[in-house]
Amino acid sequence: MLDNPILEVKDEDECVKGFNFENEYLIKADFYRTEFNSVVFKKCRFEKCDFSNASFYNTVFENCDFSNSNFTESYFQKTNFLYCKGDGAVFIKSRQTDCIFSNCSLKYANFSSSVYNSTSFEECDLKETLFTEVVFKKQNFSNCIMHNISFFKTCLKGVDLSTCQIEGLTVSDTYKELSGLKISGNQAEDIIKLLGVKIT
Repeated sequence: MLDNPILEVKDEDECVKGFNFENEYLIKADFYRTEFNSVVFKKCRFEKCDFSNASFYNTVFENCDFSNSNFTESYFQKTNFLYCKGDGAVFIKSRQTDCIFSNCSLKYANFSSSVYNSTSFEECDLKETLFTEVVFKKQNFSNCIMHNISFFKTCLKGVDLSTCQIEGLTVSDTYKELSGLKISGNQAEDIIKLLGVKIT
């Protein structure tokens, strides 16, 4: 791989702090356990990169593509993803606090076994996304496309999906995940179908 400014900074110090990166393209780069603090990534592409066990503080991803990259067991605090593409990205066992995903495509992404505290998904495409065994605290979903999402073993009490397009949600046979979920009257039909009730 050719020399890249992001990799050069990372090799010099495990903490990448206070840098702005733009129009960088990385393939299968290794950022395992790397710390990013007050970093801005703009129009960068990370193809199948490894960010597992990495940490992100006050970081911004804007118009970036991190599809199929691995963020397993990573930690995010006050990190924003704006107009990004992360289809197929893996966020298993990650932790996010005070983060925002806005106008992002996250189709087929895997957020399973993660913890989300005061994190917001705004106008995102979340088709076929996995949120299984997730812990939500003060979670916000606003105007998102949520078709065929799995919330298996995820408590949705207090979660408001009333502005989202919901269809084909996957939950357990007991439907206990749905207890306390907030939806609009127009969405009631989708939930009723999920419960196996036929409307005539």
